Amino acid sequence: MENNQNEPNKTFPPWVTLSEKGKKSVNEVEFCKLFLQKRNLKCIGGQFRDLHGEVDEEEIKHEIATIIMKHIEEGVYGKVKNLVGTLKLRCYREPPEVSESEIHLLNGVLKTSGNFSNEKKICTNRLNVEYNSEAP
Repeated sequence: MENNQNEPNKTFPPWVTLSEKGKKSVNEVEFCKLFLQKRNLKCIGGQFRDLHGEVDEEEIKHEIATIIMKHIEEGVYGKVKNLVGTLKLRCYREPPEVSESEIHLLNGVLKTSGNFSNEKKICTNRLNVEYNSEAP
């Protein structure tokens, strides 16, 4: 981490770089690497997904903006836009193969054999219902 000459006691995250004149910028690759360590995201078909299903891109933009605005004061909108693009490239995945023997639900996977597992997988066909073994 580097210190800014104008802010000698302030440390910055590893994704903030400083020019010789003290101007702060964002290392997009480093930011996205660290962001993805905290958020298990995949980009499938241009859409962010996590273990719960689709993630609204505006939610990701807001989360990124909240993080970078602690350190960057200028050009935030453009930086957020660039970071979202880099994030999509970094977490890109081909669509997973759809298994005809699995039904993806909000709380896990129901196999067509009748077995249920609360393990979640990133998928493109999750139903918006929870499995309830006690349901009639």
